[in-house]
Amino acid sequence: HEEYYASWFGVSTDIDDNSPLIQNALNAIPSGSILIFGPGIYKCQQTITIPDNPSISGHLKYITIKGSSDLPGNIFCHVTRLQYTGPNPATLTPFIDFRGSTGNRCFLGSLRNIVFVGLGNDSNIVGLWFYDCVGSLFDSIHVVKFKYGIQIDMYYYYSKFNDVLCAYCDYGLK
Repeated sequence: HEEYYASWFGVSTDIDDNSPLIQNALNAIPSGSILIFGPGIYKCQQTITIPDNPSISGHLKYITIKGSSDLPGNIFCHVTRLQYTGPNPATLTPFIDFRGSTGNRCFLGSLRNIVFVGLGNDSNIVGLWFYDCVGSLFDSIHVVKFKYGIQIDMYYYYSKFNDVLCAYCDYGLK
């Protein structure tokens, strides 16, 4: 598995909208890769969609999205933070969409050492929206200030949830 740094694709804490740059990185890296973010706040104003896996029908690319280090007790201090700063849409909209191009793809990957922050629990933003996430790993992730922190429409069997915090969401896990 290859490791790629988000900064190689222009992603920076100094940019108001990293969404297109993160999307380009996810589209470019091969399945089985790790996309690593350094510490800091990465502002995003649009939905980021995990790409379909061209080799396996019905699946997304097997990707790990990883922050720079383990999360300390204070989730807003020296961590990797992807923060949605875009508009509040009229209907439910994902920040990170793990459902693929058809809305019914399977994610088999991992999220590690990263904080996802939204607009608040009265917004229409879903932090992490999955259709199916069989065999996935969620390790030291915090999902904060979304309508729904994590929404899974189908299965999540064989998935591991270690140190997952959903806070200030209308529903933490739906």
